[in-house]
Amino acid sequence: MELEVLLPFAAVILAGYLVQTVTGFGAMVVAMTFGALVLPIETIPPVAVPLSLVQNVWIAYRYRDGIDRQLLFMKILPLMFVGMTLGFLVSDLVAGEALRIAFGVLILVLSGWELLRAVRGSDARPEPLGPAATRITIFLAGVLHGIYATGGPLLVYAVGRLELGKHVFRATLTAVWLLLNIVLTGFFVFAGRVSVESLGQSALLLPTIPIGILVGEWIHHRVDENRFRHMIFALLAAAALTLLLK
Repeated sequence: MELEVLLPFAAVILAGYLVQTVTGFGAMVVAMTFGALVLPIETIPPVAVPLSLVQNVWIAYRYRDGIDRQLLFMKILPLMFVGMTLGFLVSDLVAGEALRIAFGVLILVLSGWELLRAVRGSDARPEPLGPAATRITIFLAGVLHGIYATGGPLLVYAVGRLELGKHVFRATLTAVWLLLNIVLTGFFVFAGRVSVESLGQSALLLPTIPIGILVGEWIHHRVDENRFRHMIFALLAAAALTLLLK
């Protein structure tokens, strides 16, 4: 990876881990959306997903008492694992230019939805989805995670409607990403998408993680999370438009 690509990509990765430390999700969404402006989009997950395990382990272990284990193991992981496996198996059908366009549309729609809620003043927790709708949404989040490694927004759409405190919410989601990304990294290795070169690139980006965690922890305890999330979705929408027009 050339220096003129490595430096902006490192800034993107740092921003992603900062966002995920604050909210419990978003590292891969940020990495994929902004990273695709400087790198081929299909090359990002094999570098960023193994790297994410470091941040996931730290947050999940440090806040392990906040993990809702029943929600994690009984409701989220089974559906997301099946969905992720299916998504990974079909991911080769969406590659190159099609992958970039499809991902840009996805992020634009999800970001637009969140921003519309903000404009309407819908910061209050919305009503929970019905049981069937919740299961379908979590399953689809798994499919997206298998294709793009970005199941976060859709999972948050379902889980964010439950009666969870923000610390339980963040700890539980981090545990989800830790366990799923271990499996997804294994999928990448099996498919030959993780190489010595990609691992070397991941190693070069390691210093971004402690910085992202430190700044993210500071923000998490001091900044209104709703306003921070809305700002991030506005940036994602702008990046998605740039990605589509690239």
